[in-house]
Amino acid sequence: MSKPKSIVALLSAVTGAALTAAQTPGDALGLGDALALVAGAGLLLIALPALVLAAASLLPGVIEKADQALERAPWRAFGVGAVNLVFAAAILLVTLNVEILTPLALVIMALLIVFSALGLAVIGKRIGAQLAAWRESPLPPLGQFVAGLAVLELGALVPFAGWFVLLPLCLIAGLGAVLTGLLRRT
Repeated sequence: MSKPKSIVALLSAVTGAALTAAQTPGDALGLGDALALVAGAGLLLIALPALVLAAASLLPGVIEKADQALERAPWRAFGVGAVNLVFAAAILLVTLNVEILTPLALVIMALLIVFSALGLAVIGKRIGAQLAAWRESPLPPLGQFVAGLAVLELGALVPFAGWFVLLPLCLIAGLGAVLTGLLRRT
């Protein structure tokens, strides 16, 4: 397999989409491309909460430790997440440009996805707990968690503020909380 020459080629290889000979990266999207984008976004809206719920149910101890770390020191968790995300991005840039290191890049991407899912689970749990505190009648823990994830997902759908502020901040803080919780001595 040859190495992709550009980010457009890499994204095309990952998504399975291909640019036709008439298309260049600057061309407008066709109707089929737009429908595929909307369908992909719709499937992501279903798949992301399912991934987060699965990660949280498979590793409840990690979620609990990360939740405690986030509650104790939220800014520390955010800082740890930011530093590790920048470090992982730098490693990915290097490993994606060296063909023999591509498997390492895939492992790093997989770890980032798992830790991000766990981090979003922690953030969803915190949001759900806050929602339950505001209600008159208490929600069961699963209800709190699902409500927190729903609020987080709906908030992340808000154009610009959700895309570029809320979701990145939650991902970074959640990632840092998971890493802090995993590395904390018990």
